[in-house]
Amino acid sequence: MSDSELDESLTGDPMTDALVPLVEQLADAVFAGDAATIEGLRVHAEQIVAGYGRPAIDAAWGLAVIAAGMLPGGAPPRLLLAWRHLPDHLARAEPASPSPAP
Repeated sequence: MSDSELDESLTGDPMTDALVPLVEQLADAVFAGDAATIEGLRVHAEQIVAGYGRPAIDAAWGLAVIAAGMLPGGAPPRLLLAWRHLPDHLARAEPASPSPAP
């Protein structure tokens, strides 16, 4: 990835861009059922939006909008939340690493 790509906004808004990494971490924490990390990310998001002079509620809204933007539009909730019904050993499994090239 080039320096210009790293400097490019993902959302068109600096505050929202600052929340994107938190959404990734939040997804992992929700998947793992890690309430302490979820709470810590909420606090961190509120600190970010406060730095832009915005109220705390904008943190929750920003996280929700970014997360929604990462989902495929039109997919039914049953499909999007299907991971909740996987056997525990599958739900917490590490993603498979690609096979080395021959």
